[in-house]
Amino acid sequence: MIIPLIRYDRIRSDEIIQGIVKPDHRINSYYFLDYTPLLNLFENHQACIWALGISQNAVNETEYIKITHDYTLAAAKSIANVNPTMRFIFISGMGADSTEQSRFLFGRIKGKTENDLVKESGLKEIYTVRPAGIIFTEQPSNKPWYERAFTPALHVFKVIKPAWVITAIGLSRTILYLVKNGHHATLFENQDLRNIISENHLLE
Repeated sequence: MIIPLIRYDRIRSDEIIQGIVKPDHRINSYYFLDYTPLLNLFENHQACIWALGISQNAVNETEYIKITHDYTLAAAKSIANVNPTMRFIFISGMGADSTEQSRFLFGRIKGKTENDLVKESGLKEIYTVRPAGIIFTEQPSNKPWYERAFTPALHVFKVIKPAWVITAIGLSRTILYLVKNGHHATLFENQDLRNIISENHLLE
């Protein structure tokens, strides 16, 4: 069973009507630093796919660190308190810097989050995925214009530099593969994700 925990302000009313997201599966932004009401969910599930994030260009540095790092660690620690063997799949990104020395805020904070998950969370099984350019079947309506404008280039890169791109479907299937099967590796660059797709005959 998959239970999506989604921010109230990210859900359209028609999605609730259609039954895509049930009302009791929503989570107010207040809870991103306090997961006490959700501990019963954490106790009885096999994995958490942590895909919460925001562009470094959309908020100031303090807010970016809170959303990218603090929310993630708060969730991971809460999970570890009740279910330390839960598989935690952290959606990071290409360019994350494990040395935390990148000149880009994204690289430093994503890298720090990856490191702190391993050092501080208490979880036993953490997988970090670093997708590069993601090709969507349908463009998300809230995607910034400059990202939408770059989409045609991703299709070109898929031909000339496939290691730099992955389809949204392929990425999703790879993440679900990790959820169900685990892996001997714990860090997956974009090419590693593509290798899982090809080696396990996952459909894109």
